[in-house]
Amino acid sequence: MKHFLRLMMAMALLSFTSMAAASCFTLCPLGDRPESLDTHRCCSICLGTRTSSSDNHIAYYGITLGLAHTSMPENDVLRVFRNERCDFNGASIQLFSQVNYGTFNGFAITGLISIQRDLNGVQFSGLANDVHTMKGLQLAIAMNMANKSEGLQIGLVNIAKELKGVQIGLININSAGLVLPLINMDF
Repeated sequence: MKHFLRLMMAMALLSFTSMAAASCFTLCPLGDRPESLDTHRCCSICLGTRTSSSDNHIAYYGITLGLAHTSMPENDVLRVFRNERCDFNGASIQLFSQVNYGTFNGFAITGLISIQRDLNGVQFSGLANDVHTMKGLQLAIAMNMANKSEGLQIGLVNIAKELKGVQIGLININSAGLVLPLINMDF
């Protein structure tokens, strides 16, 4: 019985890791499969739907669970050939990391690092969060960074180039160049 359980676990792990080289497994993919899906590196399952409106735009709806989800980073050289955009609508729970160039509407929980292009909602990470434009809440144990932040940042170190909201942490840096301990506000 123990050997059978080990074999079943190994087969499940093997089938799950085979998805990691290409794209996320989705229960109900709608539309054509875009070529830019091949640029994803993830080991996740989407409990919802995935749609594509063009060759370079993918949108996930529902809950995405897994180890890591990475779409093509913003500064990747391959963007010259394939300008991919990946949007999330719902929740994403990743054990290690989530790197996403696109809009995230909802709730992102990541064990280590979460990097989003645009965030409307909540971004929670065990180590660090980075976002270009944020409307909502960033919560990390170590560091939160945002180019434009409208909302609340909570972490040991919080950095926002443009801040309209509140920062709570040991070191808080905002657009006015203020470095304040504990709490920082700018409206």
